[in-house]
Amino acid sequence: MSDLSRDNATGRDGDGMPTLVFGIGTQKAGTTWLFDWLSGRSDVHVPCFHSGDRRTQLKEVHYFDKYIPGQTHRQMQARRAIARQAARLADGNDALLPDLIERLQGRLEHLRLLIDDSGDDRAYLDWMQAGRAGEPVVMDITPSYSMLDRAGFARMAALSPKSKFILLLRDPVERLWSVARYALRDAAEARTDFAAAVVAQFKRELTELAENPVHRSNYRRTITELEAAVPVDNIFYGFYEDLFTADTTEAIAGFLGIAPGSPDFGKEVNASKSLAMPAALRREATERLQAQYDFAFDRFGRKVPQKWRDAYQVLSVGEGV
Repeated sequence: MSDLSRDNATGRDGDGMPTLVFGIGTQKAGTTWLFDWLSGRSDVHVPCFHSGDRRTQLKEVHYFDKYIPGQTHRQMQARRAIARQAARLADGNDALLPDLIERLQGRLEHLRLLIDDSGDDRAYLDWMQAGRAGEPVVMDITPSYSMLDRAGFARMAALSPKSKFILLLRDPVERLWSVARYALRDAAEARTDFAAAVVAQFKRELTELAENPVHRSNYRRTITELEAAVPVDNIFYGFYEDLFTADTTEAIAGFLGIAPGSPDFGKEVNASKSLAMPAALRREATERLQAQYDFAFDRFGRKVPQKWRDAYQVLSVGEGV
């Protein structure tokens, strides 16, 4: 049994017990930059695939996706990645076999977690801590977790008395626009007319949000479900527009109980291709996402970045402004 599950089972907040931090989203709101900053530190442990002396850190574990209806595509992606690597076994290059076997073993162990339906999360805890060398923080940043319900969040919180959650929010329209641009970064239809393809994808996202309440843009639902299961003191809410500042990173470090360090605020990670949004489309999207803005203004008050308020003004000042 892992240190985390042992302390949890006995009800003790054991000395040296790591903080288990879940980055639960949202997508295209700075989670990859956050991971890049925290995973490079000596006081934060993240799961890795090993291959000889090389370590490939895994940002998105997707273990709790199994508790989100319909979220099984990560299992299929993991299976395909394993199949591609396994096919290399027939290459006949004996010098590569040890590293390849080690990497395959790691990916197979991860897949075992993804398909495990036993209802026992101890294997996840053990796997998350494999190779840990006393780091005070163990981290899983998986934005799809924002689609969990209160039962899922309660399950995560119950894993350890030191479970903490980070939820990063971004201006609703800008986040969805970034999602559309990122989704089409390699798509064939975007090679001929990127702008038209992005607009079409963006409108599909808006329609899906209207039809499916379990959507990553539904901040109101995510926060309501999260706070129904987790004490507010164990949740850090941050805003993408303020993330790349010393004030915010110091606040995150304090929340996790580690030193602030020296983040690279100018580093771009996982950026979407640039494209301006048509003014008419921005107004339409803001109208359709008005409930999310209103919820954020009511829930966070003055903490909501000015950029959100400026964007919201399109509803009162008219199209094209």
